[in-house]
Amino acid sequence: MSVDVYHFFLQNELKKEWLKLTAPSPLAEKDSPLRTFYLTINQKDIDGLNSNLPESGKEKYVNAIMKSSDNNKIRNVQLRYRGDTNLHWLNEQKSLRIKLKNNTYNMEMKFNLINPPHAYSFIDSVNYEQAKKLGLLSPQYYPVRVFINGKYMGLYYYLSQIDEST
Repeated sequence: MSVDVYHFFLQNELKKEWLKLTAPSPLAEKDSPLRTFYLTINQKDIDGLNSNLPESGKEKYVNAIMKSSDNNKIRNVQLRYRGDTNLHWLNEQKSLRIKLKNNTYNMEMKFNLINPPHAYSFIDSVNYEQAKKLGLLSPQYYPVRVFINGKYMGLYYYLSQIDEST
């Protein structure tokens, strides 16, 4: 690791800590215009996902419980990390692939909660909306809030999982 690379990561960590210290508490669910996802995961399973990243985060699904603010239905789900670059799994806020057991959410059996990899992730939202206006098939993509084991993890993007059924 060079001095420049170390300096980059140090500066990045300091910025994140400064944001944590100065950011206001998240809005109450009733005051937020965004959907909120509440995930409950056994700490042993989280430790397993984090044990040897990136391989350990994507090699198997772990059981979890999910509730969303739009209908308050409690669902049994399985989840794992997703994403090919360290932007998705290097930090505390990791991108997730959710697979539902015996039920659906928004008529989907799988979907993703994406850690925005950069400040201009909203461009994807604009592109997907333009595709819909042109009559093209495009996944659902919108910002959501995520809590894991009661801890606010921040803003994510909901992204439909495109598969062979599309």
